[in-house]
Amino acid sequence: MKTIMLIDSSGAQYFRRHRTAWKLINKPNDKDTLWVIADIPEETLETLDMPVLFGRDRSQLIGRHLSASFPHSQFRAAFVVSGGVLKPGTALLTGLSTAEAITRELAKINNPVAGVWGVFMLLTLTARHLGIKDALLVLPSPHYLRILVTKNFIPVVTRCIHRNSEEGQQGSDANEIERTRQHLESHKIFQHETIPPVYYLGKLSFSPLPDAFTPKGDAAYLHPLFERLASSPSGQLAPLQFRTRHLTDRLRRTAYLATAACLLTAILFGQKEMHGLIKLDEQEHTLKTDLQRAAAEN
Repeated sequence: MKTIMLIDSSGAQYFRRHRTAWKLINKPNDKDTLWVIADIPEETLETLDMPVLFGRDRSQLIGRHLSASFPHSQFRAAFVVSGGVLKPGTALLTGLSTAEAITRELAKINNPVAGVWGVFMLLTLTARHLGIKDALLVLPSPHYLRILVTKNFIPVVTRCIHRNSEEGQQGSDANEIERTRQHLESHKIFQHETIPPVYYLGKLSFSPLPDAFTPKGDAAYLHPLFERLASSPSGQLAPLQFRTRHLTDRLRRTAYLATAACLLTAILFGQKEMHGLIKLDEQEHTLKTDLQRAAAEN
């Protein structure tokens, strides 16, 4: 059963989908596979302009940039978000500068792990999936305020601001949003009249939220991110050693399905051959009867 593990500065929480919404649970079952969200400030998104390269040259270029961007962490990934094999494009590099908070929580569990994704990455993927081309997405949490600005579906600004106290947080959030808008204008990322709408995934009201971003269940405003995560999207960060059990289970299930298919095929063909033998036996019996009748008549 799919279970989401949300790791932030307070520790880990677990959610399981119930009908149309995600519900908070105390802990997963021993055999539940976990889809992990890293809600920590160490997450980074970077864009990389991709020239026209093929095969090993392409993978080596991305590998060098990943190593340079995240030299002290194995939690990193990259995928191409625009362009293609025969034309230049853009790759998105994502990773955790340090991953101690994640590895510490994963060490406490024995469940198979499908992967680890960062919140900025999930916001980006969710906006792309919903067709939101340009946006200023703001996600408050008890510890941090995250601001993601996308242009043509590609992140151009990411901010993670520490929230000091519960008092005055919404006023502070509004100030940070205005500061971000001024940055977009002053750096000519957007002109004043083209600055994208602000989607505040909380109680403040800026632009009307798309229906997918309205709060649902215990996940509240994280619901669309959970929905995107459940599809195992691109941008998975965890190295192989954290996902060995999950991958092994998938291979085992695939092998079982292949074996079952082979057995079913053998049974079906076996039944066909058996029906053929029975039909031949019936024809032989009929032929003998006809011969005996003919001989008696003569």
